[in-house]
Amino acid sequence: MLRGVPPFYYVAGSSSLASVAMGTVLGYSSPALVSMAASGIRMTPSQQTWFGSVLAMGALVGSLVAGYLIERFGRVRPIQLSSLGFIAGCLCMCGASLAWLFVGRALSGFCCGLVSLSVPVFVAEISPPRVRGLLGSGIQFAITLGVLLVFVGGKWLDWLPLALLCTVCPALMAIAMSFAVESPRWLLACGRREQALDALRYLNGPKFSAEAECLAIEATIVSHSVGLGDLLHRSFSVPLVYTLLLMFFQQFCGINVITFYSASIFETADSGISAADCTIILGVVQVLASLAASLLMDRAGRRCLMIVSSLAVSLSLLVLGLFYYFKDDGLFRQRYRYVPLASLTVYIAAFCLGIGPVPWIVMGEILSPRARGLSTGISTAFCFFCEFLITKEFQDLVHVFNFSGLFWIFALVTLVQIFFVYLCIPETKGKSLEDISQIFENGSTSISSTTALHPSGSLRGITRLEASLSTLSNSDKDELLGTPKKCSDTVKELIGNEMPSCKRVHPEGDGNE
Repeated sequence: MLRGVPPFYYVAGSSSLASVAMGTVLGYSSPALVSMAASGIRMTPSQQTWFGSVLAMGALVGSLVAGYLIERFGRVRPIQLSSLGFIAGCLCMCGASLAWLFVGRALSGFCCGLVSLSVPVFVAEISPPRVRGLLGSGIQFAITLGVLLVFVGGKWLDWLPLALLCTVCPALMAIAMSFAVESPRWLLACGRREQALDALRYLNGPKFSAEAECLAIEATIVSHSVGLGDLLHRSFSVPLVYTLLLMFFQQFCGINVITFYSASIFETADSGISAADCTIILGVVQVLASLAASLLMDRAGRRCLMIVSSLAVSLSLLVLGLFYYFKDDGLFRQRYRYVPLASLTVYIAAFCLGIGPVPWIVMGEILSPRARGLSTGISTAFCFFCEFLITKEFQDLVHVFNFSGLFWIFALVTLVQIFFVYLCIPETKGKSLEDISQIFENGSTSISSTTALHPSGSLRGITRLEASLSTLSNSDKDELLGTPKKCSDTVKELIGNEMPSCKRVHPEGDGNE
């Protein structure tokens, strides 16, 4: 490890290898379908839609199973399990029959469901608030890296060696995750406090105040289990509904349709550039935009990136729809043949900047820690149900609305998302998971409501401060807190600047607090 780099970066990076593996199977169908047709493996249009959508159906089942697994066995084991499933699924796709192809696709989808739920929760729980957005959006970056890998590989490899290439990332991930520690929050929920302390020290370094952090986490943990009936309570239902709507908007902006069928879309557009080269260009754009999102997530914030992203996606879909509306005019198509590539480049970049990563980050942040396994299972399953629905019915929708009408529908849905995010989704950057959970516990969806928890404005800061001061004698406390400046300096040192200022608190003072 590099000196001075906290270990949680390495642990989060190891888990993100699962997202790279997920990206490879997500992007596989686009080059594979073209290669299969060239090698004599013919699929009917209906079989092609099933080949693209059966992955989503497998992911739906996998996400429901993952909701149980992360509560019963922890966050790490489902991620480790997915590595074996990805390898098995890719090997199945090397079979010579359509049946084996579909079995491999479904098994890979099941593992996508495990990863989509387990990795965002795990990364959110091991990351400090100051970099949680960076590491959370790194998941989207990893997925796009996997998609680019198969797009580039698909230019030179047939579908069978391409499937073998998809086994490399899960194999590396299995090795890397064997050194990962379990989520301290899950360990505390299971009553394994010493292991949680060890995990916190390992993740954050020996100088980290692990005891104070444990107390802050324990303040939000409730021992009783949560069932479906508990989800009707506002503190559970409101963040769950918000997460479901974010997942709906994410899928119905058409991203997976474009990912799965990008080669076919470019062939239909007749842009003059080969479909393989166009998909590689989109893959590079995805990676660069996801990297930008990682750098901006904890600076610009979730809401800002979502609104800007949604606006750009809507405009690019509007332009793309206009091209398809007039493309039967030969002169128009010749003059504007580069519009599809330009529009989809903007579309992909904008999606990866906000609509792609933010719902998964927010899911790991706003869902109640008392029902995180159940709530994330429902949210992820719903996401993949929407994905299955849109990819399976894509060809039929094209026949009904044409490409132009379908892209305009996607644009309208994305415009509606702008108003939803602006009115409903709180800004969570820089906030602890414990503070965020208090927003909905207190019946408010405004992040500013956390200030009502305590005059300091931070539940975590107060808990850590109390834990640190509890070890001091009265004379030491008097020495540290006797003047406003001493108080402010001490507080900042103990809780990491989460409370920027402090007024006089000396018990013998003039009454100011």
